[in-house]
Amino acid sequence: MRGPLLVAVSMFGLFSCEACQPVSTGPFNGLLALERWRRADPANEHTMTGLLTGHRDERLPRMEEVDPSCTAFVGNWLQSPSRQPSFGTVRMHGTAEGEVTWSADEEGAGWEASHGGLSWDTGSVLKVTASGGDLPAFEFEDTVPAQVMLTSHDLSALSANELHVSRSVPLELKWDPVSGEVLLLFLQFPAADATHKNLSVWCVYPASPGGVTVPTSVLGRLAPSTPKLSTNVYFGGVSAKRVTLEGVDLRTFTFKNEAARIQID
Repeated sequence: MRGPLLVAVSMFGLFSCEACQPVSTGPFNGLLALERWRRADPANEHTMTGLLTGHRDERLPRMEEVDPSCTAFVGNWLQSPSRQPSFGTVRMHGTAEGEVTWSADEEGAGWEASHGGLSWDTGSVLKVTASGGDLPAFEFEDTVPAQVMLTSHDLSALSANELHVSRSVPLELKWDPVSGEVLLLFLQFPAADATHKNLSVWCVYPASPGGVTVPTSVLGRLAPSTPKLSTNVYFGGVSAKRVTLEGVDLRTFTFKNEAARIQID
């Protein structure tokens, strides 16, 4: 999540920068996302890795349980009096070939995307290592799950904002029943800068029923779309795990998904 330094200017012309802010202290909740976006054009698919940290202090950016299946990330470190802690340099490596490496920026987190290169077939093993920084180093390994596609909605064929989702009406989703789990993710961000995430709501459901009704208690956590606020939805097969570190409860999501820009009403 790279962006401009947060600058506060006083009446005397003095300022303070994001990098100068004290590092927030834990305990924390962490979210590690290892994504493969599906596009209508396979050559346009992306591999992406990202790491977010949420404080357990309700006054700071945090993760909140919405219901037994869904969690929301609330708040923005750019508007926090403290800086997001860093895990240092993060490296994601596929067992066949290719890797993605990125380092935390002044905000304490980073996202990196690449075209192809990294092995991302179902059954491929991905290994992730973090060198450590404000937060502990870690090593994590997972197997890429099978692609699961919606049958109720063709996300890859949708044009921007073609799908309208009402916060006051339960959302019915269907897919072909398979083993494992699926991930539904809503991601909201300023339309002019997709790197600054305002809010995310993610749900993990068993894949075997072949469908789910997303309740209004979950959809109601989203903000209505405006010309200045965009929303993406992601859906796909997922391997969801938890890694326990000192002071951090880290949730990891390895998934193959399809995505679309949608309208929240």
